[in-house]
Amino acid sequence: MSARDPVHTFRSALARLGGLDATIFDTPGTTVVGEDGRRDSRAVSAYCVGDHTLLRCDPAVVEQVERLLVDGPATTIDLDRFEDLLRPEAETMHGRGLIHVMADMSDVRSGGPADDVRVIDQEGEYGLIAALVASDAEGADEAEIELDDLDERILGIVRNGTLAAYASECPWDVDGTFADIGVMTHPDHRGQRLGHAVVVEVTRSIDAGGRIPMYRCNLDNTASRALSQAVGYTEVSILAAVTLREA
Repeated sequence: MSARDPVHTFRSALARLGGLDATIFDTPGTTVVGEDGRRDSRAVSAYCVGDHTLLRCDPAVVEQVERLLVDGPATTIDLDRFEDLLRPEAETMHGRGLIHVMADMSDVRSGGPADDVRVIDQEGEYGLIAALVASDAEGADEAEIELDDLDERILGIVRNGTLAAYASECPWDVDGTFADIGVMTHPDHRGQRLGHAVVVEVTRSIDAGGRIPMYRCNLDNTASRALSQAVGYTEVSILAAVTLREA
């Protein structure tokens, strides 16, 4: 991979969504931006990055959100404050998530039985993927496994006819410089460090392909957070999302 700073690249990608410069994240404050891609969603997502909080919104709710931010734009609101301010007008509180990137490939820490990690044939081994999804629908949902729209590359470990561990890569929808990782371990094969093995290998695959590995998970998924840390990922943002009621 060419020499670059993945953390700065992430900040730059996020800033460009609002026509901003990445240096905004070095300055305390809160910035509200409306995005055409969120039009008609009434969605507001708060990204805490560095010293700054960026609120990505449906353009229709920008004024409403700015009115709710009584602390003013010079104040960096944390996620507790964000949720407190928007809760009275919220239809749905969506919880919190974490975004990590592999800041330096020399930080990748191997672990688990990597010898049997291999590419999964999406057509020939579709049944294995479907059976994994059926084993834990909630886990498959968090890993964003969509059987009718599988990610472009899938690595896995197959044990006794079961897809015991799964890791996939696809371009991040904000900036294709990054490849987003989905990971899932079959309930019958957890606690064997298989998830660690497949995440390490898909991380290396992404880097070899010239993109930056990205790992996202829900804040309350302690196992996934521990896996990310164990492999060597660096946290770059914590976020929360809210859908506002119709005015």
